[in-house]
Formats: sequence, C-alpha cells, structure tokens
Amino acid sequence: MLIVSEDKTYGAFYAASSLHASASETNITLQPLGSISGVATDRLIGLPVKGASVSLIVHFNPKQGQKLEHSLTDERGQYRFEHLIPGMHYTLSIQAKKQDPAKPPQQTTVRLRPDTHLQLETQLD
Repeated sequence: MLIVSEDKTYGAFYAASSLHASASETNITLQPLGSISGVATDRLIGLPVKGASVSLIVHFNPKQGQKLEHSLTDERGQYRFEHLIPGMHYTLSIQAKKQDPAKPPQQTTVRLRPDTHLQLETQLD
C-alpha cells in the first residue's frame, strides 16, 4: 500500500516509506517526494530544443519498467516531472522531433532519493 499525503503548511508531498502495525497502534514513516526536471539543447548550436518528446519510465525491478508520464519540452527546452516516489529508479527517454526515428532516443537512468530535485541537461543531435 502506498500512502501519499500533502502537507498543507509547506505544500510538500510525502510517501509512506514504511508501515508498522500492531493491535494497539500503527506507525507510518513518511518521506518527502522528489522531482526530476531538465533542459534539452541542440548539441551543435546549443539552443533549447522545443517539442522534444520526454518519457519517464519507473523501474519496479531491474528487468521491468513501466511508462509513467510523457511530456514535451517547452519553448525553453524545459520539462518537469513532480511527486515522484523516492528510492525508485527512473529512466528519462528524450528524442527531438527532427531526430531520425530509426535512431534510439537518449536515455538517462537515475535513482531518486527522498526530498530530491534532480536537474538534468541533455544535448540532442
């Protein structure tokens, strides 16, 4: 079971990292959720790449991943994924609109720690 709670005071989200129950009480340990954002730039000219396809894949085990979210970069080449569960491995798959479809997208795999915001920069061909 995953419990997600929002702290109204600070606007932060938390996920249950452990749950211990007995007949008389239940203890839940909460961890702040994380986020991943980044910018895609053109490798040759260094300008932001608008409209690049960005997929976020979460890995529940080393052999299996599930597409979690999809986004397009904005006019500044930026994207952002929020409220991500800490401790999980995530793969970002990024491909420019003009990129040859036969060429695989660029991929980066990261492990998200609690209360972490990862900022990534990707140069696309």
